[in-house]
Amino acid sequence: MATHSPFGLAAPAEARSHEVVRDRAELARVLGETLKRLLPGLAGAFLLQALVVLVAHRDNEFGSEMIALNLLAAGIALMGSLEAKKSSIPVTVENLALAIVALAIAVEVLHVWLLREILFTVPLIATQYTAGLLLWRAVLLWPVLIGSSAAWFAVVGPRLPLLDWAPLAVAVLVVCWKAAGLARLRVSAVGARLAADRLEAKKRQNEAEERAAVIERERRERHAIHAATDGHWYWDLAEDKCYFSHGWAAMLGFEPEEIGDKPNEFFNRIHAHYLPQVKEDLSAHIYGKLPRLQCQFRMQCRDGNYIWALLRGTVERDQDDNPIVVSGSLVDITHLVTTEKSMLDDAFQDRLTGLPNRKAFMIRLKRAVDQMHQEPTLFAVIFFDLDRFKIINDSYGHLIGDQLLAAAASRLRACLRQRTGDIVARFGGDEFVALLEDIRTAEDALVIANRFRQSLRAPFKIGTHEIHSGGSIGIAFSQSRIEEAEDLLRHADTAMYRAKAQGKGEIQVFNAEMHAEATRAYSLENDLGRALSRDEFFLEYQPVIDLASNRIVGAEALVRWQRTPDEIISPAEFISLAEETGNIETIGEWVLRQAVEQNARWQRLVL
Repeated sequence: MATHSPFGLAAPAEARSHEVVRDRAELARVLGETLKRLLPGLAGAFLLQALVVLVAHRDNEFGSEMIALNLLAAGIALMGSLEAKKSSIPVTVENLALAIVALAIAVEVLHVWLLREILFTVPLIATQYTAGLLLWRAVLLWPVLIGSSAAWFAVVGPRLPLLDWAPLAVAVLVVCWKAAGLARLRVSAVGARLAADRLEAKKRQNEAEERAAVIERERRERHAIHAATDGHWYWDLAEDKCYFSHGWAAMLGFEPEEIGDKPNEFFNRIHAHYLPQVKEDLSAHIYGKLPRLQCQFRMQCRDGNYIWALLRGTVERDQDDNPIVVSGSLVDITHLVTTEKSMLDDAFQDRLTGLPNRKAFMIRLKRAVDQMHQEPTLFAVIFFDLDRFKIINDSYGHLIGDQLLAAAASRLRACLRQRTGDIVARFGGDEFVALLEDIRTAEDALVIANRFRQSLRAPFKIGTHEIHSGGSIGIAFSQSRIEEAEDLLRHADTAMYRAKAQGKGEIQVFNAEMHAEATRAYSLENDLGRALSRDEFFLEYQPVIDLASNRIVGAEALVRWQRTPDEIISPAEFISLAEETGNIETIGEWVLRQAVEQNARWQRLVL
């Protein structure tokens, strides 16, 4: 099982795996070196035995088979030698020695069996198998082999001619040399064991050093966590105990010793509104339903105040995938939440009055229009602005004007019904707009509008000044043919301007006539900007007559607008529109130039 630090982190296992790899590599290296030394000599021994058979048993009917066996064994040994030079064989030294020596004994036994002479076959086989049994225990390796070879020579020697003793002597020397090689193999095996023991000791030392390093790292982690301002926590699920860092306690205004080791030290301080969700997220992460644990909530400090906290964590599991530890961090994000809320307020709230701004109002109005298209409902938009506000601003200054707007906003807010759905917003400058949702009849909206008007008619006490203002109000009701929220807002604005034209402080409800007038005014406004470039204006002159002399002493220039070949627009209709759009100065300059030029032409005719 993997070990764990006090912070829920798995201890590294790479060192142990690397150590095993190093042990195997060392053993493979020893085997490779042993094979490189042993196999070439063994191949030479088999070749010499083939020579002995050729010399001593050349007349034997199985001599060729024995030569072939020795050559085959020599070939196998040579192939093994080549492989040992190229790679390592993953077997133990004892098994390798057993396999090689067993091959040598098998060849010897085959020699005896192929001679088929009972007198020395049985004792030779017994001797060879005795050597094999002793070899299995890997004890007295080279004395047994020398004794076996000597017994073979004692039995076979007297039966051979004297001329064959020389090659037999060579064979004995080869066997002894082979036994010495096997003895070296035994020494190599012992050396490999010693090397393995050294590697094992080194591994134990490395493990001890690793444990010491882990302890030191955990000590440093504890120190770093205690020194950090963020709160770190560690929950042992098996023992149901929690560890909280000094930063965790300090974040909530506690001393470290005041915090226990139970999970309730954490859960009991979470605001009741957020506690169920926190527990649900934590449980989902522990049981693998949530890939990461991250939740935001309010947490109570020692002084009773609440902070906004961000919890992050991760679960650690055992080899059977059972959760054993949950650990993570707790960060105070109150300043981030406050900043985010302030940004949202700036985006949807008017700073001066505290009312919702144009953007917030349009969101609500669009939602109301969308709902009306799905299910017809009655609601009203009330548009109003303060009368004489420009005069008040110019007379008392912008500071008094701002205070007047804030006071008016407070009165308007108080006029709303005590229910959700109604909203009043500052639309810009001295303009305000209200949305009354879920009204039963048009009279409900008129009651609220009259309440708005009465509240604005009352004098405002701003500093030492008593200011009288008032407001003109326009109302537009929801209609099925309204496609966009802007249309409804424009209707209310049109009704408000009609109320201003009626003498200020009035209430007007938008109707079809106003729509026609508004449409015409909008069309005139668009065409007016292009009238001069199209040369659509012309002057009519009204003479000024001196009654005493009955003579023309002057003329009054009257501008007219030939909008179409069949339509002439009078100044009474387009002059005010030109003043609102800023075209009046351009038109005035054109009128003056045309009148002067016409007067010059008249003067030249008189002269």
